[in-house]
Amino acid sequence: MKLRQILLLLIIYTYSFAETINNQSSKLSNHEQFLYGVKYDSVIGPAVSVLYLEDFNDTKDMFGNNYLFGGELGLNGGKAQVGYGFFYWISLWGKVSLMRTWYEPREIKPNQTYLGVEGQLTLMALNFSVGMYQHISGSDTDNNKILTGSVGLGW
Repeated sequence: MKLRQILLLLIIYTYSFAETINNQSSKLSNHEQFLYGVKYDSVIGPAVSVLYLEDFNDTKDMFGNNYLFGGELGLNGGKAQVGYGFFYWISLWGKVSLMRTWYEPREIKPNQTYLGVEGQLTLMALNFSVGMYQHISGSDTDNNKILTGSVGLGW
């Protein structure tokens, strides 16, 4: 399967998944919100992302500081993330992330687990992230520390 076909499938999947989440979001309070996006990550490749934001500060809207719980599902791996950040048209996030690889991740072996931190900047709906990960499980001892980066649309 070519990269263009994979990206098209990810976009179609994200759109249909987003419609489902938007329908569910209407049932949430003003303190909760689901966000979604598509991205290309340097390790896990093309991916879809889903974030759940929770405003524990009782500010009556989602703008301002929020906690996030999220995940990314990519062609070559996935991530589970928790974090804290500022949400508005320009968003800054700090995240703790657990990453698991499969299939053919770039420059590392499949079936490895990494724990790390990521920083994400979102301008309107264009996002950029950089992360540093420590190898915690698997046989790839050549890549104990890895640097990741991603760019995407959405959150």
